[in-house]
Amino acid sequence: MGFSLRFQSFREDVTPDTLRHVITTFLSDRGLAIDPDSGELHRGGTSLTFDGEPTDLYITGLIGDEPPSGGIDHATLSHSECDFIYDLCVAGQWVIINLQQNPPIIVPNVAYDRAKLAEVEAAMEEESVFVTSAAELRSTLAAGFAEFVDYVHTCVEIHGDQT
Repeated sequence: MGFSLRFQSFREDVTPDTLRHVITTFLSDRGLAIDPDSGELHRGGTSLTFDGEPTDLYITGLIGDEPPSGGIDHATLSHSECDFIYDLCVAGQWVIINLQQNPPIIVPNVAYDRAKLAEVEAAMEEESVFVTSAAELRSTLAAGFAEFVDYVHTCVEIHGDQT
């Protein structure tokens, strides 16, 4: 069980090829590559870490017809992790879908068509929150993360640690 985020674009005015190029450049500029099987990031064969801890952040869709997207299944919300996620999502013109639902849709400093976002919000029956920095992203997710940690602790107390 992890604190999970998904990254995807809802922009119809940017082609998937353009997004692939931008994301590939972003990763290359940071010395990162993607494992073709898992989609997880690595640097010189060593898995990407944040503050010395491994991450399961992944990116898919860099090959093929589908637009690229990504996610992380066990986010820690460390400063370095949030910095990277924010910068990645700005570069990739991705919104962040918070699977814990608090808040459900986070829009980094990306020029999104408000009408298109309104369609997404209506489809998801949720509203967007806009953030303009990695610090704002971390702050925005922090309350939901605290609730999630409390939930995990309650589950462990009731059911024991079954990992």
